[in-house]
Amino acid sequence: MDSSRVWRVYLLGGFVVLGIFMLLPYGMPRDVLYVVIGLCGVVAMLVSAARFRSAVSLPWALMGTGVLMAVLGDGLWVYYEHIAEVNPFPSLADGFYLLEYPIVAAALHILARRRRSPADRESRLDSAILVVGLVLPYWVLLIDPRLDSDGPVLTRAILLGYPLADALMLAGLVRLLTTAGARTPAFRMITAALVGVLAGDVVFVLVEDPQGFSLSLGVIPFLTAYLLWGAAALHPSAPDLLRATPEAAPSLTPGGCSPSPPSSCSPPAP
Repeated sequence: MDSSRVWRVYLLGGFVVLGIFMLLPYGMPRDVLYVVIGLCGVVAMLVSAARFRSAVSLPWALMGTGVLMAVLGDGLWVYYEHIAEVNPFPSLADGFYLLEYPIVAAALHILARRRRSPADRESRLDSAILVVGLVLPYWVLLIDPRLDSDGPVLTRAILLGYPLADALMLAGLVRLLTTAGARTPAFRMITAALVGVLAGDVVFVLVEDPQGFSLSLGVIPFLTAYLLWGAAALHPSAPDLLRATPEAAPSLTPGGCSPSPPSSCSPPAP
């Protein structure tokens, strides 16, 4: 099959399977299908990383490895819930889930560093401002309440770990979005996948009963992220994540901020 069609077939087939997943009753077959969807995304990323044989291979390999940690966590969750019949939260599954974030964040850091010009100081300032502005709501809404919450220490630590890990990944995503590299379809799908993971984590942390999380629509962002990551790896633009463009890095802060005097942050022109 033509490589330009493989990703479309994968993504379309994936969403069909996702629809089947949503129609299945709660049980082991449904949760095993969840794991299979994630594993397909991992295989797509790792195979593509091996095939590219270029500088972009490392970020793809790291993203594939990071998502593999999440899929291993999914597998353990299924084991605890359906075979061992014990509460999967908190458990070793959470350890694998949390491993995903620093690994994926490392991939984002590499992509951002290689896409950004050493002289591009304005985009560095933009990313720093945005990271602070976006992490503050995370702290107020998700992190700070967990510091004073009741319950076992391990449970509180894990519930605190997810928003902290999200903040790490969010910082990497913002750095990547403020670079001047090409906005290819693969780049956009990776961005959407990361947003899906972050959205799913917010639902997970806010839900009152983490054990019943798999029964809710809160898992859909994670499954969608798996599909988008796999489709991005199969897309013909996947090797071009480091491709430069003549355009300047986008400014995501109002009016743009310049580190040069006399004014560090100037308002938009009327």
